[in-house]
Amino acid sequence: MKVTFERLLKKKLTQLIDDYQRKTLPREVEYLSFLQATLASLHSDNQNVHAGYFGEDRGSGDEAIQAEVDDILKNKEKLLSFSDHHGNWETRRFLFSKWTLREGWDNPNVFVIAKLRSSGSESSKIQEVGRGLRLPVDENGHRVHQEEWPSRLSFLIGYDEKAFASMLVDEINRDSKVQLNEQKLDEAMITLIVTERQKVDPAFTELRLLEDLDDKKLINRSNEFKPSVTLNGETKSGFCVATGVLP
Repeated sequence: MKVTFERLLKKKLTQLIDDYQRKTLPREVEYLSFLQATLASLHSDNQNVHAGYFGEDRGSGDEAIQAEVDDILKNKEKLLSFSDHHGNWETRRFLFSKWTLREGWDNPNVFVIAKLRSSGSESSKIQEVGRGLRLPVDENGHRVHQEEWPSRLSFLIGYDEKAFASMLVDEINRDSKVQLNEQKLDEAMITLIVTERQKVDPAFTELRLLEDLDDKKLINRSNEFKPSVTLNGETKSGFCVATGVLP
């Protein structure tokens, strides 16, 4: 799995680096530097991009393994930092573990959880989801509310947990002001998006929203999400791509 993961990540990083080579905004140039450092680390003898913690690693005498375990379990500030005190990028962003989600582990900046096996009880499944449902922090350690920086948790699971996922989504939708329509950008969604955007950009309008989505080829003339959209080498539904660019 490690070999496959690194191969796919290197391919993705190469694509992103090629894309960001043409960008000029300061944050984009800074992100390009981070991507390049990440790729360089992956190609080094002692990569510092992904780490693993499994039962047999506890108390291991291997310094490299112990460093990875410490990063996952103890060095939360290091994982949350963009760079170290020397100004070098902290490239550790991918964690693999068998037990971490059930051991009281906490890190606010978790945006993707991919489960490689099914959980036991429903309570343990909910607990695992909860690991990613935290307000993220900025580079100074301050909590960032959704109004300041909308964040999302992507929870990737196997087909055997489909029923649990449907139940969880239904519960969330019942508590939401607006239920998302994956087929069409309806009036309720438009109103919600425009209202949220106007909090930071008072001039934002419904027309501008529709033009933005049309320019990105995410919707058709009936405001229906296109079933297949290719962006940065990845093919997804128009709805999935839209959720990544909308508040």
